[in-house]
Amino acid sequence: MAEETLTVDAQLNELFGTPETPAAKAEGAETPKGDPAKPVPAASPAPVEAKPEEADPLLKALEEIEEEQPAAPKEDKPVLSPDQQAVLEAIPNIEVATNLYQAVQNYDNFTGALSSGKFTDVEAMLTKWNPDVLDGWQEHIYQKFVASGAWVDRFIAEAEGKGPTKEFTKLQKEVNSLKEALTAKTTTSKAEQEAAATQAAFQGYNKHVNDLFEKINFNAADRRWVTADLNQRIAADPKVLAAVKSGNAKAVNPLFKAACREYLTRDKEVVVQGEKKVEKQLQKKVPLGGASAETDAIPEDINQVKKEDRETWTQRALDKLFKK
Repeated sequence: MAEETLTVDAQLNELFGTPETPAAKAEGAETPKGDPAKPVPAASPAPVEAKPEEADPLLKALEEIEEEQPAAPKEDKPVLSPDQQAVLEAIPNIEVATNLYQAVQNYDNFTGALSSGKFTDVEAMLTKWNPDVLDGWQEHIYQKFVASGAWVDRFIAEAEGKGPTKEFTKLQKEVNSLKEALTAKTTTSKAEQEAAATQAAFQGYNKHVNDLFEKINFNAADRRWVTADLNQRIAADPKVLAAVKSGNAKAVNPLFKAACREYLTRDKEVVVQGEKKVEKQLQKKVPLGGASAETDAIPEDINQVKKEDRETWTQRALDKLFKK
């Protein structure tokens, strides 16, 4: 067995190469325990380093394709209307806007004081704004009322008790103002009364027409067509329209009856003509031989045939069908 093992080991060594052996042991060294006939295993071959995998050329080519970078978002500027653009051109900055606002405030203060009779405040405003303007205004008043003698005559008359006093003039103005307010209120009240009366008449008219429909048991689905026709008839008749506005809803009765009759008989002429046509088509012609024969012309729709003739129509329709 030992010889066979050695022979196999020798063959393996020749095939794979003789492994390096450690240095010879010193004489007298102990041999390892175990089976002296068991061969020493050969050393493992050195590990082979793995080569790095080559990158896929398709993936490499994809990586080389440049991608478009997203553009920076643009700021959306508000779009101004023509009126806004005109305002912006007139008031280009905050300084102009401030000056404009101050001018408006001064104007409101001046006109408010003037309209409320605060003439002392008005005089102070004119003095602060432009004293020369105040002097010119006072000179104008003097020339118009004093130099002309108007205020002089008034002064003398009031002093002698012959003319209207200042209190009387003020009272007269208040009376006139109250008269104007009363007139305006009366006009408004009259307009409101007329509007209320018109509304009441309209409601009464609608109720009356609805009652007429209910009285004759008129189809609810068809009422709007008759009502539309009735309204046109009333608008074309001034007398009936005036009566309705005054609250006399019964004045529409003749027009209501006419509108209903026209609507209910709207298809009568068409139906009569259809019946005549069917009757003519169903007439029989007598041939020269004496036998009776029916014409081939029959209505296409059975609804155009009278009920008593529908059985004949069906038979003729079948005969005509099978002749084809």
